[in-house]
Amino acid sequence: IFSILHGFLYFYPDLIQNLTVDETKTYFSFHHGGYYGNSDELTYGPSIRRIFDFIDFGFLNLKNPTSLNVDSSVNYQILPYIFGGILSYVLGGVENFFYLKNFIFPTFGFLISFILLKTFFRSFFLSLFGAVLFYNPYFATSDIYRYFTIDNTLWSGASTLSYLAAKYPSQQFTFIFYFLGLISLFKILENKNYKYLLIISITISAYSYLYDFVVLSLMTFSLFVYSLAFNLKYKRDLFIAGLSSFLLALPVIAISAFQEFREDALLAF
Repeated sequence: IFSILHGFLYFYPDLIQNLTVDETKTYFSFHHGGYYGNSDELTYGPSIRRIFDFIDFGFLNLKNPTSLNVDSSVNYQILPYIFGGILSYVLGGVENFFYLKNFIFPTFGFLISFILLKTFFRSFFLSLFGAVLFYNPYFATSDIYRYFTIDNTLWSGASTLSYLAAKYPSQQFTFIFYFLGLISLFKILENKNYKYLLIISITISAYSYLYDFVVLSLMTFSLFVYSLAFNLKYKRDLFIAGLSSFLLALPVIAISAFQEFREDALLAF
């Protein structure tokens, strides 16, 4: 219930705007603006649309959608766009996907945040309250009134609801697997068999958002070195998870390292 309410907080502005009837204005589900974490949806939208077109028409356009940028390289971190394209097909269009994603991902993101905190806090209420702060670092309860009155200063300075939580894919999609990776590490430290979930989380991160992949990989490696030094039981699971993830992620690592415009490695697929 709390996860659904949390998702609705992010979905509410789009819902109100879409229901507003104004002949001088047209609602557009793509966002673009300096204060919004999802300001680059106009860049990612074509990458998702190409997957949607492939599912709908069987035609895959291999041209880089950011090719108008002379410093653009093809990015092979494509899983968020494949998932977005499939979900767009299920929802009936790319526009519907961008309209509903700010409900879907904050809902699941809050739930995963709660599960992550519950793994080491144990307390239900402490984990529930912590998830609000954990997933929404800029959230302020004093802004509830401004939020539901759609005050124009709501997003000013990005000081209220976390604008990063509305960003696809680098927050909405990849945060889920980043948190699942953290949960896996905590469970492995408790000598539970979560190595396969860790492998999946690290590998998906590699093909989604390289920064999350690097962080999860370094944490896994550091814990493995620590467990090896003190001969701890879970060193085998960490070794298997780390090595398997590295081998599965090796293609995207090599491509990102040697592509022509390395500073543009995280631009759209």
